[in-house]
Order: sequence, then structure tokens, then C-alpha cells
Amino acid sequence: MVDNSASTHWGGVKRAEYARKNKIYARIGENVSIQSRIVPVYSELIKFHNNIAVARKVDFCTHDIIHKVLNRLPEDGLDNYKFKEHIGCIH
Repeated sequence: MVDNSASTHWGGVKRAEYARKNKIYARIGENVSIQSRIVPVYSELIKFHNNIAVARKVDFCTHDIIHKVLNRLPEDGLDNYKFKEHIGCIH
């Protein structure tokens, strides 16, 4: 049986270097490995600090649709207020 863990790791390191060079994410620190081949929506909001390994099949949710859910509530309790989409850091 062949152990591909080392080659898989270096593939992730190369993927992180490519993402850093092309500014796909807000920040990628040192010693980062990204196994996932899927780039999330609003990837420019994501920062990876040092010594990070992102496994395959990991999803990053940079937004949700709560504004759409809240806007479907009966209007009598919200005085016809419409919630807006928020993109960015949640404080």
C-alpha cells in the first residue's frame, strides 16, 4: 500500500502558495496547507494565520441568508422593516 499523505500535504502547500500569490484570500500566513479545491464565495474575507492545515471537503460560510428569513416574518410585528444583507465581519 502506498502512503500518499506526504504528497497530499505538499499539494496543499502548493495550493496555498498559489492562493497567496493570486490574492484569493485576505491573508495566508506561513506553513499553510489547503487541501480543499473549492474557493468559497467572498473568499477575500477569510484570513489564514500561521500553521494552518485545511482538510478536504471543508466549507467556509462567509454569509448566510438570515435577512431573507427575517423578511418573510409577518409584517405586523416589524413595522414593515426590511432587513438588509450584511457582508463582512460579524461583531
